[in-house]
Amino acid sequence: MSGKFNKKKKFNPFASFDSIKPENFIVKKGRSLPIYECRMIDGWFEGGKNQVMVVRRLPNNNFVAGFYLIDLWCLGLKDSFFRYDLTKVEYDDLIASIESNAPSAVIPASKAFNLVYAAIEYAEDLGFEPSKEFKVTQYLLDDVDDIEYEEIETGLNGKPCYYPGPDDKVEVILKKLEKKVGKGNFTFMEFAAPDDYFGDGPSKKEIIEQFFPDKKVEKKLASLKDDSDKDNFMLQTVILTLALEMAGGDVESLTEEFDDDFLEDLLEEFNLEMVEMRRMDGLPPVELTEELERTTRIFISLIVQRAIRHGNVEFMFEKDYKPTMDNFSPEDVMSLPPDQLEDFFMEAFEIMDDDGKKQTLFRMKAITTLDQTLLDDPELDVDNIDKETLLERTLQAMKEDDESDYWEKPDEQVLAKCRESVMFVIDTYKEDFED
Repeated sequence: MSGKFNKKKKFNPFASFDSIKPENFIVKKGRSLPIYECRMIDGWFEGGKNQVMVVRRLPNNNFVAGFYLIDLWCLGLKDSFFRYDLTKVEYDDLIASIESNAPSAVIPASKAFNLVYAAIEYAEDLGFEPSKEFKVTQYLLDDVDDIEYEEIETGLNGKPCYYPGPDDKVEVILKKLEKKVGKGNFTFMEFAAPDDYFGDGPSKKEIIEQFFPDKKVEKKLASLKDDSDKDNFMLQTVILTLALEMAGGDVESLTEEFDDDFLEDLLEEFNLEMVEMRRMDGLPPVELTEELERTTRIFISLIVQRAIRHGNVEFMFEKDYKPTMDNFSPEDVMSLPPDQLEDFFMEAFEIMDDDGKKQTLFRMKAITTLDQTLLDDPELDVDNIDKETLLERTLQAMKEDDESDYWEKPDEQVLAKCRESVMFVIDTYKEDFED
């Protein structure tokens, strides 16, 4: 980061999130909110699964409800989300909708907390982390050290039992269980053969032959003079081969399926692939530190987002393509979905030039500016947001936060990039509201 950019004060792009995002309110105040009730489905789902609800009352007398899909036999907290600022009528309608599929039962709060924490603890011992959304929804549970402990049975007949769900990456999970506890030390409820979970998609070999044929790869490698560039290129082919295999060999499907869960599964597959490649070369596995895993996650996400943006992998074979970490553009980082952007922002930010940093900061500011605009006028519909007004407000906010002269008279190229960001933010909001 240049001295000029950071000249007068350090800009925190997330400073304005605290007052406007429900997530931040939950993280800061969730555990202090009074509990209204807790529920679980009355009867277990297949494979030791259930859904637990924790409902707390907000200061305005409405409700915030946390949902926790738990798997006590193997995977722990499979999914979690929350519904915020529900009126009593909306909450009653929600319960009625849930009970139209399966009856639920009110349970003590301590029981709800113990069920969720027991599932997470058991799964973590097997190498499975809780759903990423738990970083927020955990604050609707009392702290684990503050609850009265209750014995919860986990596993089936004393060992892990994996019962596949419809959206599971079955092969990834089975590989992890074999690595963690060994073959024969867990049960796989094989109601269909593992291969049946992957449909009729092409094999890894077929994907390599289609997207990364040997002659094409060799020609590209020959054009790269630096060994680190060659290594990075091959790593990127591995990443995209695995991603395409998981998406059924289709970039369009990859575009539709790529989300946080897909990324976590892809990261796991990539790590396993690296272990196997090093084993074949007679090398020991690399210790996966938290920093290395975080950096790898960013690298994988940006590479996949680049393929999604291009709609193919042909960009890798272009003459001027250099597969280096410092070659990521603002478009690469800014193509990340807003819900991923905050997680990856700080590390990804460091590998961009000053113009890229400023454009990324602009997108973050456009998000918070639109948030605030909608909060200021609850009757305002996102369809009626004036794009030029949002652009001007965001530019003004950037001038106030960044006291360099960069935003005083931005040229047409900079303004064009800013307009792209404004359009992206508005379109994303529209999609969220439609969902």
